[in-house]
Amino acid sequence: MTICLIIFDSIPDPRQQGKIEHSLVEILVMTVCAVISNCEYWEEIAVFCIAKEDWFGKARFGAKKWGSFT
Repeated sequence: MTICLIIFDSIPDPRQQGKIEHSLVEILVMTVCAVISNCEYWEEIAVFCIAKEDWFGKARFGAKKWGSFT
């Protein structure tokens, strides 16, 4: 998992800083986890991420708490 975080962190984020609620790394990790869990559509990915919000918060390895989806 650490190597994924390092690789994802090296990807430039083109979004406007004032409009960001989740870091690009968070979005990429959550999306990969959802796809591995057999989610195929964005709606399924969103439902998966909301259902696993507590797990994602604990999996952050002591870094800042992930934002809320609600």
